[in-house]
Amino acid sequence: MCDSNTEGRREWIVPEVARDFVEWDGTADCPVVRIPDRWPEVGPTVPHIRSLVSEGFGLQIQGVFDLDLLGESASRLEVLYLPAGPDVRGADVLMRMTALRFLHNPLYEAASMPEVDLSRLPNLRHVNIHSPRLLSALGAPNVECARAEVPSLTSATPLSPSIRSAVLIAPRVDFEHVARHLTNVKFLSLVDCRQIDLSPIHHLRALEELDLVSVRSIEHAEALRGLPALRRLTIDGTSKMTGLHKLLDLRVDSFLGYGAAFDANFAAAAKRRDWTVTPAKNASQSHFDLIVSDAGPVEIHFTDWEWLADIIGDDEQEPPSSFELEAALESAIVEQPDHPALTFTFDSEGDALIAQTIDEGNALQLLAIWDRVLADPAELRRHLASTFS
Repeated sequence: MCDSNTEGRREWIVPEVARDFVEWDGTADCPVVRIPDRWPEVGPTVPHIRSLVSEGFGLQIQGVFDLDLLGESASRLEVLYLPAGPDVRGADVLMRMTALRFLHNPLYEAASMPEVDLSRLPNLRHVNIHSPRLLSALGAPNVECARAEVPSLTSATPLSPSIRSAVLIAPRVDFEHVARHLTNVKFLSLVDCRQIDLSPIHHLRALEELDLVSVRSIEHAEALRGLPALRRLTIDGTSKMTGLHKLLDLRVDSFLGYGAAFDANFAAAAKRRDWTVTPAKNASQSHFDLIVSDAGPVEIHFTDWEWLADIIGDDEQEPPSSFELEAALESAIVEQPDHPALTFTFDSEGDALIAQTIDEGNALQLLAIWDRVLADPAELRRHLASTFS
């Protein structure tokens, strides 16, 4: 039922009775036989299904179907679209599908399929999984492209080092487990995670492209500097991040960023590197100006004395002088571990308190601390009071 035409290309021949239920699948690069909702009243017969599967046609299950009906043809099935719901029976047959190279498990709300071990399927290359009971497919020895959308990925989830591209969508992800096993991955996308600690990411030496999308909290972003092959980075929808200022040391061709974790100062620094970083619309604005020159130290200027007087001064207390503000800012810095070195000067002509530090990354670290202090009058008063103690 399959021939080669005069140009040596494969020609797929479909029986007349099955043509309404066969479609070309560009992703799997083969025709796929569809088992419709009303099967067996509507759709191809079991003999036709077996014959087409034996000839290399894929199978898409939409109705009630028992995989045992495939008989010996199951071992020759290469492409399978399989909902993980009660309509599919004979799940143990999956473990005998040794020719399977493409497994797509569409989202099914009433998932009740029994857990099966697919980690030994030798030809599996592409998997898209929505059911935790089929996650073992990610451990198949030769899988290259993996996508999983599940409630959690834990240390018990099989992950094959053969994976080159992975999209992992889960609120809970054991990232240390991911980093220790996907050592050959080149593209990694983490989506909808509650929190990711990037400390173990140094294991991913081959990683070229990383997407962090709707990850609420990212810890130790500075660990990304340990990826020698990283060329493209996307961070979108993150509201909290530690180590942000260290990202300026990255040597990437493309950096796309959006979210509350970014401020206007980091966005300006990113623009100077031809990156595209957009702070959230409601991101607070800094009361400092960052001055970067090609030579010499980076400077941070404060000149907004009227604003400072409004938030801290009252009838009983004079607004802080430049000396007092300098001491308060130093007090805020020394409370931080590994704080950057800096020096202060005062420009009387410009009425500017100027802090100098060695590079832009250090400057952004200082700005993050000082903007946080100035945003909280009580915290600012605490540091001002410490200057007189």
